[in-house]
Amino acid sequence: MAGGLLGRRQDWGIDPPPGQRVSAKDATKTTTYALGLALAPNGDVLSVNAADGQIIETTPSGAQVATMTLDSTGTPPGSGTLFGLAVIPDSMGVYFVDDGTNTLNILH
Repeated sequence: MAGGLLGRRQDWGIDPPPGQRVSAKDATKTTTYALGLALAPNGDVLSVNAADGQIIETTPSGAQVATMTLDSTGTPPGSGTLFGLAVIPDSMGVYFVDDGTNTLNILH
């Protein structure tokens, strides 16, 4: 999936109404067991998914615009490895914790 901050997109998002549900699991894009959340500079929400080792970018309106596998170890692949998440200042990347290797990693 291309686009979003993960795809180096430059639009800065919109403000959602308070308390609005903006994303839900569907057959092709999942956010199951989100154990790390961070707000991207463009206003999108980044989440790391403990169920499959993916990072997912969701716009304030609920569109999932980018996914990327950060860890594919374990059974099933990526299961239970991703936890913490933080955006590096000046949009230079994202820190994430890989519990499978006990490391702090950087996604550029």
